[in-house]
Amino acid sequence: MANKVVYTEPIDAYFGYKLGTLEYRSVRFETETLDKPNFQGNAAVNYTDREPPWTPIIEHKWFEFGKDERV
Repeated sequence: MANKVVYTEPIDAYFGYKLGTLEYRSVRFETETLDKPNFQGNAAVNYTDREPPWTPIIEHKWFEFGKDERV
């Protein structure tokens, strides 16, 4: 018998959908370039609310390799 079990199905399936099917956000990547020097002032901001319909916004210019003046 194994000492550990790794369960990779959705958590609502594990509990037999006793509270119904949970809503999940899917992953979709979109790239947009803005002709402005700053949008959010950080490399990454995570949005955890139900709205807006995205989770993070990444500004690559804030990483060490970023040299572009645009966002």
